[in-house]
Amino acid sequence: MSFTPAERDMYEGNLKFLRNKFSLLKKFAQIGREEGMEKGIQKGMEKGTLDAAKNMLTDNSI
Repeated sequence: MSFTPAERDMYEGNLKFLRNKFSLLKKFAQIGREEGMEKGIQKGMEKGTLDAAKNMLTDNSI
C-alpha cells in the first residue's frame, strides 16, 4: 500500500506522537517505581526501628 505525500506526513506525525507518548509513559513509570522503592525503604526502616524499640522494652521487663 502506498501513501500520498500528505498521507505519509500524517502517518509519520501520528507515529512520532505515539512514540513520544510511549516514551513519556515509560519515564513516568520509572519515576513511580523509584518513588515507591524510596517509600518502601523508609517504611521498612521505620518498622525496624519500632520493632527494635519494642524488643528492648520487652527484654528489660523480664
